[in-house]
Amino acid sequence: MEKMELSEALKANASVLEELIGVATSEKDGLMPSIQRMTTSYQKDQQKYCKIAEFENDTTGISMLISVFKNHENSSPSVVLLTGYSDGLSVNSIKRGTYLTNVYYQKKENKTIVYVKSSAYVYISTLCIGTNGGLNLSHENNLDLPSGAIEIPIS
Repeated sequence: MEKMELSEALKANASVLEELIGVATSEKDGLMPSIQRMTTSYQKDQQKYCKIAEFENDTTGISMLISVFKNHENSSPSVVLLTGYSDGLSVNSIKRGTYLTNVYYQKKENKTIVYVKSSAYVYISTLCIGTNGGLNLSHENNLDLPSGAIEIPIS
């Protein structure tokens, strides 16, 4: 029997593993249920904003954890819970910290778009706990805040 390094064995069987371990999307379950999705991004500029989510219509409800943290420093991470519908969003602090500055939303056509402002050089992580409709969690970093965006007070 031929001996093989573990990394080589994994590469050789990667396609089989990919079929066994599914990737969760909004249409199908994977390692997590399809309703639960997590996205993380890196924000370099504290003068800019990060788009974290888009709701497809006015009846989409959301429950999402947002955490903002630094990789090698744990002095003041922020963790908040974003809940509600596109016409009635609220942000409640679990751990206020100082890395998350503000949360905003913007209505655009039939979408609601959520933005956050944070300190520089932080990771922004979002975990969708539940939703009853279409939701896009792809992050876009270092953006300007669109005119007409409305701040959601953090309580």
